[in-house]
Amino acid sequence: MKISRQAESEIPEFTSHELAREYFKNKYGNHFVMMSSEVIGD
Repeated sequence: MKISRQAESEIPEFTSHELAREYFKNKYGNHFVMMSSEVIGD
C-alpha cells in the first residue's frame, strides 16, 4: 500500500515506536504491518 505525498506530509512526529505503531494501525487497520523500525534524526 502506497500513501500520497500529501498523506506523508501529514504524519506527525512520534516520541516512541509504540505511538507510531498505534497511529498507523488506527489509520490503516490491518493493511498496516510493522516490519521494522529505526530512529532517525537523533
